[in-house]
Amino acid sequence: MDWQISYDKEVEIKLLPHLKKFILKFYKQQEPICVDFNTSLGTAFNSVLRKKISYRKDRERYTASTRFLLNQDLSNLSLQHAYLVAFNVEYDRHFMDAVCVWVEAQANLNLNESQAVRNFLAYYNISESEYSFDSLRTKYNRWKTDYYKRKRKPVNN
Repeated sequence: MDWQISYDKEVEIKLLPHLKKFILKFYKQQEPICVDFNTSLGTAFNSVLRKKISYRKDRERYTASTRFLLNQDLSNLSLQHAYLVAFNVEYDRHFMDAVCVWVEAQANLNLNESQAVRNFLAYYNISESEYSFDSLRTKYNRWKTDYYKRKRKPVNN
């Protein structure tokens, strides 16, 4: 007997425009994206949408939307605005992690960081109006500075 996951509920979640493009390409899926506990996206859904978080962000920022198919275990999650903002915040962290890994990898191949950031935006087809190159490069530089500061700190016993 084959084991098969059934997807019970389709939801539409408002996202930041760059996150929509990032999630679709990063997970190599088309809409609606199937989400269950066997995927990292499913564990993110589960952990983020079950937390008691009170984010207060503008609804107008979330101009893109993506459809997700949730399996039975995930179909009872709360989809209130505060939780959806938390989902965006969490996936913006994933986005920045991907940027940092991408830029570091390309820097190791002797490509300059500015070009690596441009390549990342081009690969994910993110336009300047969705996420500006200058903003992303500044954010990357802050991450890099913080990362190397943390890396050099002595370990306390």
